[in-house]
Amino acid sequence: MGPWKGEPLLRQGAGSEGHSVCRGRRALGRTHQGARPLERAGAPGGARAPSRRPDPGVALIRRWLRILSTPLCLTAAVAIPSLSLAIVPPTFTAPVRTSRGLYSLPVYAPEKDRQAPPVLLLSGEGGWRKFDSTLASYFRDEGFWVGGLDCLKYFWKAQDDRKALASDVRSYAAALARTAGRPADAPIILAGFSFGADLAPWVAGGEGWDRRIAGMVMLGPDEVGSLQFRVLEVFGFSEKDHIFAVSEALESARGIPALFIHGGGDAHSAAPLLLKSASEPRKLLTVPGADHHFSGREALLRATLAEGLNWLLGEAASPTPASERRP
Repeated sequence: MGPWKGEPLLRQGAGSEGHSVCRGRRALGRTHQGARPLERAGAPGGARAPSRRPDPGVALIRRWLRILSTPLCLTAAVAIPSLSLAIVPPTFTAPVRTSRGLYSLPVYAPEKDRQAPPVLLLSGEGGWRKFDSTLASYFRDEGFWVGGLDCLKYFWKAQDDRKALASDVRSYAAALARTAGRPADAPIILAGFSFGADLAPWVAGGEGWDRRIAGMVMLGPDEVGSLQFRVLEVFGFSEKDHIFAVSEALESARGIPALFIHGGGDAHSAAPLLLKSASEPRKLLTVPGADHHFSGREALLRATLAEGLNWLLGEAASPTPASERRP
């Protein structure tokens, strides 16, 4: 297991934003469209493998993991670091019906609508928190309607069905568009932070979008994306199932303008490396000295994001020919 993208949530202090739950560059056991779990090999010749007495220490660890993995405990673990950090309140909250049930969409309305495609922002792994809502306010202040997808809630259980995931995200996009007074199938900008940044090209490369995605904004992406909230990583273990290579996801989203935002001091962001996997048009902007959450560099992040969005709108106005686009 490579360097982590943050310390485990349970090790962080009460003032930490600690959003990413030990995200790091992990070796891919395999990459796949369906992101199915690896199957365990049986005994030779179909015979039943001999049973072994479980190690008492391992059994105890697993028991505690089961206890600590309950929704109540995990929600507390995720929430504790940011209790003192108020979330920027949305203007509206819209219901979204998906294949997994009913969710809510926080919507941020701009004071001056620049009539640009609305931004659907995929949260970090810790869910819709202070930093995600702050990002939403930056997009809003640039004249964009913004909606937020809480990745902790949606990916509490693995979503390996890429087609279903893309369809559900379109439901979020439709709810955002309607709230913004646009047609339900209006173009959108798909943005994401950390865990959500990894997912942006995976979702964009899914079926059924019909060139509706005007661009992608990826802040602090990793090389390896996940299709499930990584419970084991909260406790320092790496996940090997329900993962995908972000570079391959970018290839599947070929032709969609891609904006990468990278913190100059963020050793765990793979944005500079992933830039090579993205097709044109693409752009990398760096916030000098910024860590994964751009702490103390918020003004620079805001200015950098504004610059990148102006570039992205210019590219969206002159789209790539259909022959060069996949989804």
